[in-house]
Amino acid sequence: MARQRTRLRERGAVSPPAARKSPRRPRKSLKTALTQLPSSPIARPSRAVDAAEYVEKSKVKSKQTVSAASVFKKQPKSKSTRGNRKHHKRREETPEPDLLSDMKDGFAEARTTIGNRTRATFDEIHTEFTDRLSAYRADDERFFEKIAISVGILITPLCDEQIQAEIYQDGKRVVAIHHVGDRINAFKKIVEEEEAKLNDLWQQWNEVQDEYLELGVEVFGREAFERGEGSEKGFKKEIDLLDLEHAAQLEELAEVIEDIGSDILKKTKASEKELTSTAKAEQAKLLQTMLF
Repeated sequence: MARQRTRLRERGAVSPPAARKSPRRPRKSLKTALTQLPSSPIARPSRAVDAAEYVEKSKVKSKQTVSAASVFKKQPKSKSTRGNRKHHKRREETPEPDLLSDMKDGFAEARTTIGNRTRATFDEIHTEFTDRLSAYRADDERFFEKIAISVGILITPLCDEQIQAEIYQDGKRVVAIHHVGDRINAFKKIVEEEEAKLNDLWQQWNEVQDEYLELGVEVFGREAFERGEGSEKGFKKEIDLLDLEHAAQLEELAEVIEDIGSDILKKTKASEKELTSTAKAEQAKLLQTMLF
């Protein structure tokens, strides 16, 4: 009955009036409603409808209807959407990342980075210490060269050295270069000649003194010219004292020269020890920086 009513509404027919329930009719219990069979519907007389009126209403309704098929029509799917869906499905199907492998890769990368940085720092420290050691070694080598030059100057004989001297000959100044050895030999010859002359002069002096004493004894007597402890005075005694002093000074200078040579050797040995100790200390520092 409900289906017939919906069809009539779609065609534009008016549905018959529904039957009114009587208020006097008693209510049925739930048991009787469930057990009692439904009665057949009673056919009620429908109102007569004019054919012209039905046609007009159907025309009006047919004009007012709008087709929505174009709106809800399925559009063709493009290939790109299908590819995107497939790609999306593939992404969804990819498994989760392996954390253990990522962690291992991270450890390996960190290990390589730390190794490279450590190697770079070690190279920098090594170059710095090498530069310092080379600078210290250059300073020590220069010091040794100076010492060697000074020792060579002190040890080498003066006979082989050359000097430039100015000599006056015939009232003119002449610049000449002489060997020290030749000049020393010439000076020795001059000294020997002068010593011989001095000895002759002292001999003549002694002879004059003896003659003076003999003459005094003859005139004034022997008691006036007796020689005691204080009688040996005069120019000769002073010259002898000066000779002794000069010889003592020469001996002192020789001792000083020997001491200077020994001191230089001691200083060179001490500097070598200091160099080795500093090199060992620098090596120890380098090892500490490498290990810690």
